[in-house]
This record gives sequence, C-alpha cells and structure tokens, in this order.
Amino acid sequence: HDYVELNYVLNGSSHQFVEGKKVKFNKGDLLFMGPGANHEIHPTEKEDIILNFIIHKKFFNYIFEFIDEESSLSNFFIDVIFKSTSTKALIFNTGSHSGMEELLNKIINELRMENNFKESKIKFLLGLLIIELIQYRPKEI
Repeated sequence: HDYVELNYVLNGSSHQFVEGKKVKFNKGDLLFMGPGANHEIHPTEKEDIILNFIIHKKFFNYIFEFIDEESSLSNFFIDVIFKSTSTKALIFNTGSHSGMEELLNKIINELRMENNFKESKIKFLLGLLIIELIQYRPKEI
C-alpha cells in the first residue's frame, strides 16, 4: 500500500508479524508502518482492542513544518515515506503516558461525531500525536 499505517493497542494485547518478525504489542503500544511494510495481525481475544489508522503521505508534508529534523520519528517519515529504506516500521511504548491515550481518545470521539470541522480536528489531533511521539525512542523493525 502507498500510505502510512498506525496500529494502537487501546486495550489488551496483539500478536503480529511485522516485516517477518513476531512481535507482541501490549496496551499503549503504537506501531507506525511505512508504505510497503508487511504485517499480519493474529486473531485477538474478546477484550483486545486494536485501532488501525490509515494516513496518506500528503499529510506529512504539512506536519513536517512542526517536527525537528533531527528526531528519529522525523527521519523515519522522511526515509520511509519519501525514500525506500530498510526500516519499515517503528514501535512506540506509550503505556505510561496518559496524554497519549487522551489524544487517541479525542481522535476516536471525533471520528464518531458529525460536524463541519471533523476532518480538520482529526488532522490537528493527529499532528499533536506525532509531535508527542517525538519524545519517545522507538524500536525499529
């Protein structure tokens, strides 16, 4: 696919193959996958909630204005989205960061709403999420 995919474990856990490696994700883990990343989600349990977001590459042209060029997330986006690099995915463990869960809940609530500014609000919230993620050191796959 030609977009960035984001998986977030809202509750429970998830077992996935990402780029041929078996990875277990727990509540609060967030997986960013660049275009062309191979992944497979294994069946989950009833209490497991994994959110999947599809983000078009053009969104990152806008968000790059706010991201420090030296962050690992910025480098990932530039390399994976606009170049072809060996790193296809990043894993962030955000389980102890309540602000991250709050931002994701706001995005979920906006997706449920019907209002004139829905898309704009989601874009801004997603931008805030990405800026928050810059503070974390991700694991590369």
